[in-house]
Amino acid sequence: MYNYRILNGPTILYEFEGKERKYRVDFEVFKDNQKILVEIKSSYWYNRYKEQVEAKKDYTLQYCSKNNLSYQLLIEKWELE
Repeated sequence: MYNYRILNGPTILYEFEGKERKYRVDFEVFKDNQKILVEIKSSYWYNRYKEQVEAKKDYTLQYCSKNNLSYQLLIEKWELE
């Protein structure tokens, strides 16, 4: 059986377009002895705001490195029919 606990993610400070900003990671997943930060974006949102999403990702990876965490950016693909 899987043993997961899922909470709201932490708030990360990052810089974009010369301004300091804050964003909250979607989820913090506790699995066994691991902590994983998970961010979910649609492909539409990722492609539209790619530079900002990548800036958030870079700062989140730094945060994870300092705090012994893992990070997953999940990009959901959807298409209109």
